[in-house]
Formats: sequence, structure tokens, C-alpha cells
Amino acid sequence: VAYLGSYDDVPVAAILAAWEQAYGKDRLQGWIGAMEHGEDVRTRDFTGEEVIKD
Repeated sequence: VAYLGSYDDVPVAAILAAWEQAYGKDRLQGWIGAMEHGEDVRTRDFTGEEVIKD
């Protein structure tokens, strides 16, 4: 997905169109459906990660 430029607001329609072109309509609709239904939503758990200090 290429850079779409700067906008005053999030260009959702343009982003979705670019994702559809890159990944296909079926895959995009699958992602949207999964998010709308709360399926396969993984969250990060930072409590078990090692902190690296320079």
C-alpha cells in the first residue's frame, strides 16, 4: 500500500480501496468482519517482555 498523502482527516475510503487493491476484496471483507465481531483480536501483553536499556 503506497503513501496516500497528507489529509485533515483519516481518508478511510482511500485506505480501504488501497488495501482492497493490494489484498483482494474477500480478504479485506474478512478482516473487517473479524474486527466487527471481535474475532481473533490479539492484544499485546508487555508484562512479560524484557526491557532493553542502552
